Amino acid sequence: MLKVFLVEDECVVREGLRECIDWARYGFEFCGDAPDGELALPQIRKLRPDILITDIKMPFMDGLALSKLVCAELPETKIILISGHNDFEFAQEAIEIGVEQYLLKPVTKSSLLKTLEDVSRKIDEEREQKAYLRRFQQEGREYEQYARRKFFEQVTSGSLRVSEIYEQAKKWCAKFKRNNQKGVVSSYFFDDEVCELLNIKVFDTYDEEWIDFILSCRNGEDQSDYDIVEGGIANDKVFNTVELYFSGLIDKTEALN
Repeated sequence: MLKVFLVEDECVVREGLRECIDWARYGFEFCGDAPDGELALPQIRKLRPDILITDIKMPFMDGLALSKLVCAELPETKIILISGHNDFEFAQEAIEIGVEQYLLKPVTKSSLLKTLEDVSRKIDEEREQKAYLRRFQQEGREYEQYARRKFFEQVTSGSLRVSEIYEQAKKWCAKFKRNNQKGVVSSYFFDDEVCELLNIKVFDTYDEEWIDFILSCRNGEDQSDYDIVEGGIANDKVFNTVELYFSGLIDKTEALN
C-alpha cells in the first residue's frame, strides 16, 4: 500500500479529508496528519510517505515551503497541493518546485480519489522503470563477466586478432567527441622527449572525474586541451552506463555505482 500523509490547518477540512475515503479499500495507508508544515516535517521525515497532501496557506510553514523541503529530502515522495484560491502564481511555483498535482477547494471525494489514482499510477510506472534498470544492470554485470572470460579465452587461444579489438573500439568512438572531433582508434609510440612536450591526462580509476570527462565527450561539449587521454575504464558496461545517463534514465550517482 502507498502511504499518504495530510497537512491541513483547518481542523474540519483535515478531518473531512481523512474520514471521507476508505483508504485501504483503494490501496492506500493513511499514515498521519498535521496542522502545519512545521509540525508535519519531522513526521514526514520519519514516516517517509509515498504521497503528501498539503494545503498551501498555513501558519508557521506554508505548503510551498514544506514542498520545497520534501522535494529536496525525499524526491520520490509525490506532492498534491490544495488551495482555496485559483492563483496562477501559486500553481506556477508549485510546478517549478516539482509538485505533482494541484487541487482547488472544496476538495470532493471523487476529485481527491481521481488525483490519488493518477499519482499512484505514476509511482507504479516509475518503480517498474527502476526495477527494469536494476535488472538491466544485473544482466550487464553478468554479461561483463561472461565477455571478460570469453575475451581472455580468445586471447590465450590466439583466435582474436588485433583488428577485431580495434573494430570493437571503433563502434563506440564514433559517438564520442573531443573539441568537436570524433574519436579515433590509434596506436602511438613516443620517446621521452616528445612526451614532455605533450599535455597528457591520465585517469587511474573509474571515478567522478573520469565519467564527467566521458559524458562531456558524449555531449559534444568537451573543450579540454589534452593531447592524449590515458587510462580510465572503457568496456561495454561503461559505455552502456553512459548511454543510460545520456538518455536521462539514470542520474550521476547511479552511473558511478
